[in-house]
Amino acid sequence: MGHMNREILKNQMQLEEVNQELLTTDDPTTQKVLQLLAECLWEESKELLLQKKRLQREPWMNSEAYNEYLLSHQLKLLRSRP
Repeated sequence: MGHMNREILKNQMQLEEVNQELLTTDDPTTQKVLQLLAECLWEESKELLLQKKRLQREPWMNSEAYNEYLLSHQLKLLRSRP
């Protein structure tokens, strides 16, 4: 669970950095890229929080094999993004 909390915190910090950068840039292309990055980070944050809730409800899911499955699923989701 500690690893999950670190990932959530790291993700939130990255999202905050992207949002700060978005507020300070005037370049439309950079804004669009930052918006897409922020959307990806937001979706990842939601998924991590859902996983954390599932693990809290169902501790049996905290096995190494299940964690590997979740990571591979996340990678597939990230790679499928345009």
